[in-house]
Amino acid sequence: MEGAVGVVSRAVAAGSPVELRSDTVRPLPPLPPHVAPGAAGAAGVRGVAVLRVTDRLVEPGPVTAVLRPPSLVVGVGAARGVSADEVTGLVLAALRDAGLSPLSVAELVTVDTKAAEPGLLGAAERLGVPLTACPAERLARIPVPHPSEAALRAANTPSVAEAAALAGGGELLVPKRKSTPVGRAAGATCAVVRRVPRGRLAVLGTAPLAPGPLAPHLVAELRRAAFVVGPGRAADGPGRLLRPGTRSLWSESAGERIRTAIARAGAGGAVALLCDDTEDGRHGYEGGGGRPAGAAAPFGAAARLAGAVTAAVAADEGAADIDLVVVPGPFGAYVPRGTGFGPGREPGQRRASADTPKTLGTPKTPVALGTPRTPGPEHVVIGLADPYAPSAPVSERLRAAAATDAVITLYGPHRPGGLAGTWISALSVLAEHRPPETPVMIVRNSSRPHDSGRLTTLGRVDPARVDMMTVVTVGNTATRTIAGPAVTPRGHRWQS
Repeated sequence: MEGAVGVVSRAVAAGSPVELRSDTVRPLPPLPPHVAPGAAGAAGVRGVAVLRVTDRLVEPGPVTAVLRPPSLVVGVGAARGVSADEVTGLVLAALRDAGLSPLSVAELVTVDTKAAEPGLLGAAERLGVPLTACPAERLARIPVPHPSEAALRAANTPSVAEAAALAGGGELLVPKRKSTPVGRAAGATCAVVRRVPRGRLAVLGTAPLAPGPLAPHLVAELRRAAFVVGPGRAADGPGRLLRPGTRSLWSESAGERIRTAIARAGAGGAVALLCDDTEDGRHGYEGGGGRPAGAAAPFGAAARLAGAVTAAVAADEGAADIDLVVVPGPFGAYVPRGTGFGPGREPGQRRASADTPKTLGTPKTPVALGTPRTPGPEHVVIGLADPYAPSAPVSERLRAAAATDAVITLYGPHRPGGLAGTWISALSVLAEHRPPETPVMIVRNSSRPHDSGRLTTLGRVDPARVDMMTVVTVGNTATRTIAGPAVTPRGHRWQS
C-alpha cells in the first residue's frame, strides 16, 4: 500500500467511515461494513479517510491510502546476454509513461526458450515478481497488433512481448516497446496488459473441526477470503482465523454450498469453500460427474469436493471467469518412499502428511494442480530410476500401465548418468497410448522452498526440465483442464 496508510488504518480500527474507491470489481479481502463505497456521503462528513484500489499512478493525498491490485502483466522479449538493467529500465519506463504503477505488476512472461536468460531473471527479481514461460507454439497462435518476421525466425513465434502479455487474456495497454541503449541495437522488448479481474474460489481440503493448528497456507486462504462457505457443523471451527468483515455462509447441503461458492466468485468475490473431512462423500459431492477419489478417507472427501466444483464450473459457462484454486489440507497428499520428499519439512506446507511418509500415494500434484485421479485402484505410481531396481522391470510396468486408461504419476530418484534418458523413454511410451493434448501436471521441489507447479500437455513436456526433484502426473483420456486445475470424472466419463 501507499499513501496515508496510518490514517486509513486508524480509521478502520476505530470504526470510522472509510470511503472505498475501486476502478472495478475485484476479489478483495474482507472489509468491515464501515469500509464501503459511499461511506463518506452516508456519514455526511468531509475529510473522511479513503481507501483507493487502482493500478494507476495517482497522488494519494493526506487521507488516502492506495491499495495496488496485482492486475498488470508484462510480456518481455530479450536478445541473448541482455542485462537486467536494460530490461528493468525498459519495463519501468513503459509503466511510467502509461501512468501505471510497478507495484501492480503480477508477473513477467516470456517465451520458454528465454526462461533461463539471466537478464530476464534478474529483472523479475528486482521487480519482485515471477518470470513465467509460455511455449512458442502457444504464443504463435495469439493475435497481436505488431507481428515480426525477426521474432518468428529467432523464437518460432511472430511475437514474444505482446503475445506473452496477452497469453492470459486482458486489455493491451502498452503495445510492443523496445529498449533504447546508446550505440547498439535494442536488447529487450516489452508490452503491458491489464488482466480482467476475476473472482477467486479456493477449495480448502481442511477439517475445521479437527484439533490442532492448520497449515499456514490454509490459514492464509481463510484470511484472504471475503466469503467462507462450509457445512453448518463447521461454523465455529475457522472463526478465530477470519478477518473482521468476512461473511460466513453455512449449509448442510453440499450441492448448495458449491452453487453458493461459484455464484459469489462469479460476482467477483474472494471465496473459500471448506471441506469437512468428517464427511463420507455421500452428500452430493458426486454431482455433475466429477468425483476423483482419494487414497484415504480424509483425502477422498477433499478430492471429491474439488472434483464436484470443477465439474460444476465446467457445466456453468458463466463460471468460466473465476480463478479456481485447490489447496491441499492436512491429508491433502501422500509421499512416495524414496522421492526425496522427506518428513518434517515446514516451508510451503503444501503437504501436511509428513508424519506418514511410508504411505504410497502421490505428492502435492493431485491437489495443488487439480484432482486428476479416478476412483479405486486406477491410479499408478511408478518410480522410474530406483537405483536398487533393474531398469527392465520398470519399463515393463510403465508400458503395462500406459496400456490402461489409468492416471499415472512418475517420479525419478537419481540414477547417475541415466535420469534424462529414462524420462525421455517414459514419455515416449506414454505418447504411444495417450493423445498429445493429455493434461500433464509437473511439480518440482514439492513442500520445499521455491516449490513450483505447472500444467502442460503430453505433447509439450520438455524432458530436459524434468529432474530428480520432479514429480509428473499424466492424466487419462478423460482428464480435462477446467478453470485452472485438471480433473478426471468419476467412471472415466463426463455426466450430463
